[in-house]
Amino acid sequence: MKDTPIVFIIVIGSLLIALSFVVYYRNGGIPLPNISIEIPKQEVATGTPTASTPTKTETQKPIYPSKNKEKQYTPGTITPQVPTTYTIIYTDAGFVPQTLQIKAGQSIRFRNESSSSMWVSSVYQGNVPIYSALNQGRSVGKGGTYDFTFTDRLTVLFFNLNYKTHTGVVSVE
Repeated sequence: MKDTPIVFIIVIGSLLIALSFVVYYRNGGIPLPNISIEIPKQEVATGTPTASTPTKTETQKPIYPSKNKEKQYTPGTITPQVPTTYTIIYTDAGFVPQTLQIKAGQSIRFRNESSSSMWVSSVYQGNVPIYSALNQGRSVGKGGTYDFTFTDRLTVLFFNLNYKTHTGVVSVE
């Protein structure tokens, strides 16, 4: 019985807070932006682009609402450019994505987000790596990266030298 007034006050306070949010947004508070972005289907590659820079065209919608009307974006659409660098993430389960198709001259950033070390290397034939240029040369821990630009047209099988069952494939056109 002694706790009843406290519970009543907490319930009424929660209802007042919820009601104030409803009134605030209905009466011209900061509305959440309604963003729609069309991304064209890319046949070149799958993966996570890291160097894609959107550009504005004449039909772009405002991305962030502004109370100062003079500083709002002009209408337009966002058109992503073909990235020149892709990201392959190394996790405790292996490389993601496991296969990637890119063009000659494009790069891949291998990023370690696993709890173990990563050492990217091409698959070996005997004691010699098949594509020795891809050999990272040292292990990196969590958060470490390895960048490599593919200049040759080829298909490379790679793996983590520290965990040989984690493999992947890069196909370069």
